[in-house]
Amino acid sequence: RISCIKKMKENLLNYTKFGRAVYAVGGNAQSAMLMGLPVGKTKILVYGLGYVCSLYYNESLLRERNGLNPSPNKLDIVSLRWITTFITCINM
Repeated sequence: RISCIKKMKENLLNYTKFGRAVYAVGGNAQSAMLMGLPVGKTKILVYGLGYVCSLYYNESLLRERNGLNPSPNKLDIVSLRWITTFITCINM
């Protein structure tokens, strides 16, 4: 499963306009803006993608902990949402 995700990440970053914009913004946002790349849109998409990935990871951890048919209580769900939001804000 991890090799599939790694291959998808490589294809996304190496062969799409979005991937080239991510590399450019990550290298120097001001330079990317001067080149005409959508810096704000790229940052929002990257943070949103990170948020979705962390939600997926947290949900999979919850499923592992509670078995295949989870019946989590409200505290588990709320704590996962707060952790995911906190991690996303730290990465900004």
